[in-house]
Amino acid sequence: MKDCGNILAEGEATGHKHRVQVAVKEREDGVRVFEGETEVTHEEHKAIHLPNKKWNSDRIVEVDHITEMEHQVRD
Repeated sequence: MKDCGNILAEGEATGHKHRVQVAVKEREDGVRVFEGETEVTHEEHKAIHLPNKKWNSDRIVEVDHITEMEHQVRD
């Protein structure tokens, strides 16, 4: 697994980052995992408190039902 420091996700458009106060690892399939009670912080919104659990963070995909094409949602 790849060490991601405390970065949960990086905004492709803005360069902003979602960060937590615990260590984040990225699996080979791109899913980022972390464990423990923490807060998610971001430059553009208030912090979000997460209780003590094992967490997985994956990318969200949108589907254009007209073209039947899918793409990742970008921040």
